[in-house]
Amino acid sequence: MRTLCHLAVGTALAFGLNAGAQAAEPPVDVVASGLAHPWAVAFIDQGRFLVTERPGRMRVIGPDGRVGPPLAGVPPVDAVGQGGLLDVVTDSDFAHNRTVHFCFAERGTGGNSTAMASARLSVDATRLENVKVIFRQKPKVASRAHFGCRIAEA
Repeated sequence: MRTLCHLAVGTALAFGLNAGAQAAEPPVDVVASGLAHPWAVAFIDQGRFLVTERPGRMRVIGPDGRVGPPLAGVPPVDAVGQGGLLDVVTDSDFAHNRTVHFCFAERGTGGNSTAMASARLSVDATRLENVKVIFRQKPKVASRAHFGCRIAEA
């Protein structure tokens, strides 16, 4: 019984001493600003990267943090509730084929759902070309809930 009491007091003291300790804040480096609900980042070339904005825009961010205009060619995005334009990744052979893959909430008969598309980023990085939807969730659902999507290339 005495050992149990010592264990309980020791545990209480240990947790009590740590209760006042504060975790250090992680460092934050702002590389771009003025984005609406930025969701995902994919590095492309020369220090530039693509960023998706949940309301349905994809932009190129320069190495100096300059935010480019929305890319043309992004398919219609159903940006309601938690849905919108979500993940983006570059193809493993992006340097040669300029292909990007991305997912988004898509409206259709009966509601909306997740879709995934592939496209080619134009040489001047102003538009998506040859956009092809390669996956559509079926059936569509009437929901404003989260349409999560993360892309992993195998």
